[in-house]
Amino acid sequence: MPSATLTATLMETLYGDLGRTVRALQEIVRTATPESVSGDQARRFVERFAQAERAAASGIALFTPVVVETGAYAKEGHASAQDWLGTLSGTSAGAAKGRLAAAERAAVDPTLTDALHEGGLSPAELAVVTQAAAEAPGSTKDLLELVGQGASHQELTDTASRLKAGAKSREDERARRDRVHATRHFRWHQVDSGGVRGEFFCDEVGWARVAPSLEARAKELWKAAGGGSGGGGSEPLEAYRLDAFLEQLGGSGGADSSGGSGGSDRAGGSDRSGGSS
Repeated sequence: MPSATLTATLMETLYGDLGRTVRALQEIVRTATPESVSGDQARRFVERFAQAERAAASGIALFTPVVVETGAYAKEGHASAQDWLGTLSGTSAGAAKGRLAAAERAAVDPTLTDALHEGGLSPAELAVVTQAAAEAPGSTKDLLELVGQGASHQELTDTASRLKAGAKSREDERARRDRVHATRHFRWHQVDSGGVRGEFFCDEVGWARVAPSLEARAKELWKAAGGGSGGGGSEPLEAYRLDAFLEQLGGSGGADSSGGSGGSDRAGGSDRSGGSS
């Protein structure tokens, strides 16, 4: 691992290189004669300038979190980091604040930090990707792949919106399941005219763990009693669903599939053992 002195020396060298690059870029802009080139030549110049713009924006995003963390912007007389960056970049404090927020989010995401080191993200793209990452964790890789493929800003924004909507939907689903779980219940009470009436409320996933076997057993009991055979004397399937349910609760012994008092006796037993609400 390089020492702090070697690292500082390397960064000073890079800073010198950056200064020479900026001066060279400024000289190109100063001496260029756009009216003297063809359309294709002009297009190639614009492509190079766009690459330089992205590299510069990535560099700003990499270094500004350090300026914010250390408070170094105050040495230039600025009251806030956004005022400092807005003055440097010629943008409003609000726009600068958005760039700073995106840069700070990127600084804690290794995937985004690597992308910035590649110099291929514009400020607008970085804002879209970091906002999506905050709302839809795991979306960064897909969005960076789109950027690498040359997708338009609209395509990137639309994809980010879909990923965020999907994440919100999943979050809404979790919130809904939490609400259902918090209000789950199983109630029963003795009916004055005889019998026990019950009610339950549970999560769909919890119910799905028992419903298939319950329905299969109910149909077994129903068919064994002549259900669906055209005999006409069988009780409805829902009656056997209760028998199958009580059979599962009782573990062994089973419900009385003949429609006699066996199921009712077990229902009464449940009432005595558990209480009512």
